[in-house]
Amino acid sequence: MKNIMKITTGFLLVLIILVLVWISLPLLTGMLKATDAKSSDKTMAMAFNPFHAKQIEVTPGGRLMLRPRIVYVEGLPDSEYTLVLDVPDFLLPSNRVIAGTDISDYKHIMRIDPVQESIRDIVADGKIRKEISYQPDFSIICDGIDLSFGYKNKKGGIIDYFPIIRFLGTFDWKSYSKTITVQAGVYSADALILKWPFPANTASGTLSFRNLQVKEADTGKIFYTCEKTVTATAEHKKLALWLTPDNEIPLVPGKQYIVSCEAKGDDIKSDHMTSSETLKKDELRFWTRTFIWDIAAKANLPDQINWRLTDKAGKIYREGQVLLVKSMAYQRPKRLETSVWIAETQLPSETMPVRELFLEKFREWGFNTTMPALADVDIASAKIDYIMPIAQESKRLGMKVRLYISHYWYMANASAAYCKFHPEYASVTWKGDQVPGPRVCFTHVLDGGKYDEPANPVAGGDENPWLKLYLDTLKEYVRVNKIDGIWIDHEITAAPYPRIGQSGVNYDASRPRQICLCQRCRKALKEFSGLDHVPTGEECCGVDLFDKVVDFKCRQNILLWQFLKKAIKQANPAGTFGIYSGSLIDGLQQGGKPGQYCRENYGVDWRKAAPTIDIASIRICGRYPAYTDFRDTFAAGPATNSKAMPQIIHSVYTPFYSAQRGSVQDALYPEFKNTIILLVVKDGSVGGWSFTGVFGMDDQLATPIREANDLLAKYEDVITEGQRADKEVEFPEKDVINATWRGKDRLVTFVFNTGDKSRKIELVLKTKDRRVVLDVPAHDCLVQEW
Repeated sequence: MKNIMKITTGFLLVLIILVLVWISLPLLTGMLKATDAKSSDKTMAMAFNPFHAKQIEVTPGGRLMLRPRIVYVEGLPDSEYTLVLDVPDFLLPSNRVIAGTDISDYKHIMRIDPVQESIRDIVADGKIRKEISYQPDFSIICDGIDLSFGYKNKKGGIIDYFPIIRFLGTFDWKSYSKTITVQAGVYSADALILKWPFPANTASGTLSFRNLQVKEADTGKIFYTCEKTVTATAEHKKLALWLTPDNEIPLVPGKQYIVSCEAKGDDIKSDHMTSSETLKKDELRFWTRTFIWDIAAKANLPDQINWRLTDKAGKIYREGQVLLVKSMAYQRPKRLETSVWIAETQLPSETMPVRELFLEKFREWGFNTTMPALADVDIASAKIDYIMPIAQESKRLGMKVRLYISHYWYMANASAAYCKFHPEYASVTWKGDQVPGPRVCFTHVLDGGKYDEPANPVAGGDENPWLKLYLDTLKEYVRVNKIDGIWIDHEITAAPYPRIGQSGVNYDASRPRQICLCQRCRKALKEFSGLDHVPTGEECCGVDLFDKVVDFKCRQNILLWQFLKKAIKQANPAGTFGIYSGSLIDGLQQGGKPGQYCRENYGVDWRKAAPTIDIASIRICGRYPAYTDFRDTFAAGPATNSKAMPQIIHSVYTPFYSAQRGSVQDALYPEFKNTIILLVVKDGSVGGWSFTGVFGMDDQLATPIREANDLLAKYEDVITEGQRADKEVEFPEKDVINATWRGKDRLVTFVFNTGDKSRKIELVLKTKDRRVVLDVPAHDCLVQEW
């Protein structure tokens, strides 16, 4: 009997254990999944997971910006692909909707709007939560020829171009229809047939198009028609054919419209023919729209967002969680610049609430400076509104503002009126053709009537009729908006034709250049170069004078910068003048010398420019020893006094494909924190760093930015006041990336781990033979204070 009881008891124990294991299996599976995700985070982030982050910091009473990625799922049909987000009830959907800032970066990133999106309340574990279903429009993913709308803001400025209907394959005339919802800030649109060269330039074939109609979805009222028939052929380059050049389509934000047309296709194809092929391409990244939630002040944290990818029947193909935790306190640098480009983004075209949201986020992510753009206004006749809302809101939030001024060569509106009344002062090419725009001649601006035929008393420099008006306008912008500095993205050609990468003198086949080589320019060149005659345009392109022309034009640029710098100092004595342009290594692979490509194609001679500029910047897209090259270049030029040398503040691109150390795919996204810190402490951007990847940023992608800025803030006194002291610290393992700095009373060593696993790293302070071992987490940086 006792034996039977023992057997029965044992059997019951085994049974209980099996039941417990069976009950716990989903939990154990989830734990194993989480462990697997932790051990191969890069692969999961790149291939399977809509979210890069495992946890996201949120602030009760603040806002959460979140943008899931659309990832490839084997076996899930396009027509049923649904992303479901199960979010806590304290996340309240915001009425702020981003119109264009997250649409595209024209190369690698693209927003896929939904065919259908819904939200509903659900109950889980006795708590009310919200469930969002998002079904992406996969017809837009495949590469073809598009009917696109160029969405415009209230003032008529283009927000962005976005595909409405995409055409692929061979087909006879047939009808197409698409329902669109107009986003906040969009008030009209231009219709055009469009094929971007990105992400693929391989599209070919011919599209015939007719009978465009736009009608209100709720009433069926047709309010716009375009009956004309057009034919467009893709030729492995950008294609843009406007259907409504003088008759834009009026739209109402928030309203739904039905866009219809007829089209015929003849062998329209490319490398990206199906959504599965496209989603699996490493160089392409597709995302949902950016979700914005207001966070309740009494949010109960931690919590989580549950996500799953399903078909319409609810079958789950993939699922996971993202943890929401309360945000920690982070520091923002005060002496090192941490700036963010607003220039060259669509942010200025958004509604003011969306602009304010981004600015608040920039500050929260540790940026202390914004860089908006000066509008291209007709300074000669337009009534100018000098108030810049983004600049003024930045100042209100305690950030500095460095204003991107589009070089007057780019500003067609600013130049057009002057050239209309004074066509003799318009720039012309070496052939004698007027430069498109038109644009004002540099020599006229700098020297007035000195080289005219005959010479006349028209003033040059800051008393020149055109330049004075330009500078007075600029100074007023600076005064009204309390601007802290101005800068130029300088890519103004100094050479009459592209030489690097070309074989022989083939300028006849080259595209017309921006450079002006009118009679007065060539007379000034004669004097500048000590020639015995005024050269012809043909001679200026020849081998003997080519470099002299480049020197002459680079010198003109520097003289113009000096007037701009003088103007900013008059409006704000503490204001800075900066130049962003090409690096010293551009063109080396094509046979150029260091700095040659930048001089010829961008008009920037960094060595000679040093005394004029306060801030020098390039964009980092690859490992580049910026400190050594730039510092040595400046030291070899006229600025031998280190105090006269420019601050070096380089720029980093979006984290999806901007890693300093190798591949540019987002598999290296975890390295973004290290990339930022290394740029400042090791690679020489010792004035700080700048970020140019606003496109589609959200709170999860900003985590490494916030952490990097926090660390830089803690040691900015050593970086701004101290010197590199790498020789004082030794590493037994020679492959350790590191940088040591000595300040007034501090010696610190930055130690980096760029690997996928944590690493114990030994370092030795040689003067005291003191040994320390740091356990550096994967893709992270620790600092040893000696």
